[in-house]
Amino acid sequence: FLHTEKSMEYLADLAGMEIYKTIYDSQPRQIANSIKFQKGLNYEDSNREIFSKSERNDFKRQAKKLNASGDGDQAIFFLRSKS
Repeated sequence: FLHTEKSMEYLADLAGMEIYKTIYDSQPRQIANSIKFQKGLNYEDSNREIFSKSERNDFKRQAKKLNASGDGDQAIFFLRSKS
């Protein structure tokens, strides 16, 4: 499943829990791996061999921006009991 914040809230509620904190945790390698996939490149090849330092730094900036805006593709949900 690819859950959304709304679906995670729903599941937490069913379990008698609530989400009290969410951290978006996209990583630069996820952006690099997406580009590798788009180009038909081997996932296991080193990013240092495929992308320039400038490109890798751009991936870091992109991941940081996505996380800050809540648009990252990976998140950590912290739950606690409602009671």
